[in-house]
Amino acid sequence: KDVLWNEDDGIWYDWNLQNEEHRKYFYPSNIAPLWMGVVDKSLIKKNAPKILNWLKGSHGLDYPGGVPTSLIRSGEQWDFPNAWPPLVSVTVNALEALETEESLQ
Repeated sequence: KDVLWNEDDGIWYDWNLQNEEHRKYFYPSNIAPLWMGVVDKSLIKKNAPKILNWLKGSHGLDYPGGVPTSLIRSGEQWDFPNAWPPLVSVTVNALEALETEESLQ
């Protein structure tokens, strides 16, 4: 939490070691801590709306073919527009962990 969690945005980001800052991009791993069950319930309850708002604003959940592995168009198999079923599962289970009416839809 001390490094990856961004309180202002209400989401976990990757950390850029060279620049010592968050990499503010969408990846399914942004919500992987929820899927792993390592997030304190009080943090989830307090931040569930903020987490959902960030996900909606990122547009990472807007694709009918599944959650893309990223929104970066690199031409590589692990980037947009490709989805990887295990990461879709991580995303679904992380949303379930938020336990809100909206996240359970």
